[in-house]
Amino acid sequence: MFQVIMEEYIRCAEPVGSRKIAKDFELSAATIRNIMADLEDRGLLEQPHVSAGRIPTDAGYRFYVDNFITKTEKVFQLNSESKRKIHSSLDERSEIELVMHQASQVLSRLTNYAGVVVAPRVRNLIFQRIQFVRISEFRILAIFVAQNGMVQNRLLLTDHDYDQEFLDRISRMLNERFADKSLHQIRQGLSKMLEEDQRKYDLLLDSAARLGELAVTRSPMEQGDKVFIEGTFNIIELPEFKDLSRLRDLFRTFTERTAMVRLLDRCLEEDGVSVAIGSETDLPEISDMSVITARYSANETLTGGLGVIGPKRMHYREVISLVSYMASVLSILLRNWDDPNLDFGVFDSSEKGD
Repeated sequence: MFQVIMEEYIRCAEPVGSRKIAKDFELSAATIRNIMADLEDRGLLEQPHVSAGRIPTDAGYRFYVDNFITKTEKVFQLNSESKRKIHSSLDERSEIELVMHQASQVLSRLTNYAGVVVAPRVRNLIFQRIQFVRISEFRILAIFVAQNGMVQNRLLLTDHDYDQEFLDRISRMLNERFADKSLHQIRQGLSKMLEEDQRKYDLLLDSAARLGELAVTRSPMEQGDKVFIEGTFNIIELPEFKDLSRLRDLFRTFTERTAMVRLLDRCLEEDGVSVAIGSETDLPEISDMSVITARYSANETLTGGLGVIGPKRMHYREVISLVSYMASVLSILLRNWDDPNLDFGVFDSSEKGD
């Protein structure tokens, strides 16, 4: 009966009365009220005001999710249509920032809630090679290639005009010294190169150190903590959020990058899907909401988080399925970033049976 009460409230967003449930179970309204009173005593339901029906408490939502959602065998089976929409919405050959933005958009569209993606944290990404290309006078393009094939570009503005032959020599020097090292190790090595240059002037060494330092300072490969969030205005349409002051606090939280990163940080510590309900989010401004998150990763050095923020009465089974599947798709994408023939369907065995 508790499950029926929960799902009725999730459907209509109105306190559930005993008469409605009595019809479903062919029991008297008095019997249903007694059962509801017992559930209220256990902290699973509450009455918003006298003579009203019951609504779930945070503990009620938690009990519902733990016992009626995450323990069901098919919780992670996303339907074929949603899978196709995800695949068609992501441009797997785009820059990583665009793909993250697209992922947050499709999470929002498929749920009508807010979709959020935190870009992968790649501070320990292993460098493979770098190439400097002269674009024009005082403008150089630095092309990074990571060990997993991930490519990022950065435009450098210099105070000296280098010709391409000299840039090729610089590229060779840096690749010989720093291949298979992390960006942190490269920075340490560049500092030593600058010290060497102070002891004995060498134009090639000096230029390599200075260009290398320009290229890896705040490298585009270290774009972790960049947050992409879409669909925040969907929240306005929800009956729970008609109070304008609450909406202001909510939108202020959505625009604070650190708050969103902190919100998704917990999923980087866990395997599978994480569900935070109400006060469990640790953000008072969204204590009337639930957040469903998951980690995506290429390997132990390239990891990010994504999720959906919506009302506590969200359709948990569907949203958990979506978040889980989207995390697997982004993981596949990152692991195969350098594969020009990448096809998400190839990696999704469940597609074959749909």
